[in-house]
Amino acid sequence: MDPESKSDRVAEEPYAGKDTSEPAALEEQEKTNGSQPDEASLTKVILDYKKTDSTTEDDVLERNAFARQDVHWTPEEERALVRRIDFRIIPLVTLLYLSNFIDRANVGNAKVAGLATDLHLVGFQYNIGLSVFYIAYILVEVPSNLLLKRFGATLWLSTLVLCFGAICFSTAFIRNFGHFMVVRVLLGIAEGGMMPGIAYYLSTWYKRDELA
Repeated sequence: MDPESKSDRVAEEPYAGKDTSEPAALEEQEKTNGSQPDEASLTKVILDYKKTDSTTEDDVLERNAFARQDVHWTPEEERALVRRIDFRIIPLVTLLYLSNFIDRANVGNAKVAGLATDLHLVGFQYNIGLSVFYIAYILVEVPSNLLLKRFGATLWLSTLVLCFGAICFSTAFIRNFGHFMVVRVLLGIAEGGMMPGIAYYLSTWYKRDELA
């Protein structure tokens, strides 16, 4: 290619090497003016494009700030964040642990108050009722955590609390050994997902060394 034809090609392609969005804006201006833009117009279009592009990039960075690898917390900021999480989560989790423990252990107090006599329990029937609770409790732990991951802690843990509270309340209406067995199995199913569910929930907010 001779020098003259090369210079003609450069003159015909003044926007080579630019981003594809810039030529689009320039072509639109060419259609409006009927000729190629002058230097001042070209500079204005490029600056407007860069301004718009910068705003879009800032929005993306703000949305993905926690996913970026170059975002760092100072030790003071991290401690302040952990304190805020503690104030919001720990009181509620403590209340759930307490209610779960009282609900699970209260059957002993019920026996002292005359549960075995009221239900006409004989032999090992009371012990069987205690055992079926823990069988259901153990078997439901893993499926419950899978459902927790599927539906989220807000919905699933709230459902479990509502269920074991309603079942515990229904204990007041049982009349025989069969009712006692049904209530204990349902109570084990409802409470079985609470402890591992709360442990999983806390692991989504705290690092491993913070949970130890």
